Amino acid sequence: CIVSFLRHIAQGKHDLVILSGYANWMSLLIGCVLKCRSCAVGMRSDSILRGRQLHGLKERAKRILLPRIFAALFRTGHPTGTLAKQYLVHFGFPEASLFVFPYNVDREYLYRQSSSMVEIEKLRLRHGIPRDAFVVLGVAKLISREDPLTLVRGFLQVAETYPAVHLVLVGEGALRGEIEELVRNNGCARVALPGYIPYSQLGHYYGLANVFVHSAVGESWGVSVNEAL
Repeated sequence: CIVSFLRHIAQGKHDLVILSGYANWMSLLIGCVLKCRSCAVGMRSDSILRGRQLHGLKERAKRILLPRIFAALFRTGHPTGTLAKQYLVHFGFPEASLFVFPYNVDREYLYRQSSSMVEIEKLRLRHGIPRDAFVVLGVAKLISREDPLTLVRGFLQVAETYPAVHLVLVGEGALRGEIEELVRNNGCARVALPGYIPYSQLGHYYGLANVFVHSAVGESWGVSVNEAL
């Protein structure tokens, strides 16, 4: 499957192939194959410098290696915004080679999904949510930067007063175990943690919700806010 995919891409006679990121072996392999076929390769990136430890050993190694990898594989860089542009320049991309490739939300696609009453009813049954419930939705990586614990703690306080309110927190991450323990110790059965949900099903969750909460302490992109809107 991988070989046929690489052959399909390599034989496509594209003017430019844009890869999403560089941090997985598949992207680097495709980049190498295309480079050998004399096909121009670009890299889209949303990485930023903010919040990074810029003076550690790992950072020094990246300052040495990444500019060489980028120069060897990529003709153009495609940052999602000005913060991502700073990151690529920091790691050796010439500014003249950068062309913004921003995040976009397919509004009509998500709206159609969020209007599917059949799928929303399935979600209610799956998560034990009554039809008359008030549903709070969070969509986030379960990591410290996105601060899902504040959302859960706030919900648990609200749930003491309002028995019809439910929380659905979509996402995965290192804090999942701590969140599960917090909910379990509180004895609240009105918190659903469905884990990672693919984009093809995400709109149904937005349609399930009465209100969307984004609890991140700091946010570079906030794509889920655009999706919820």
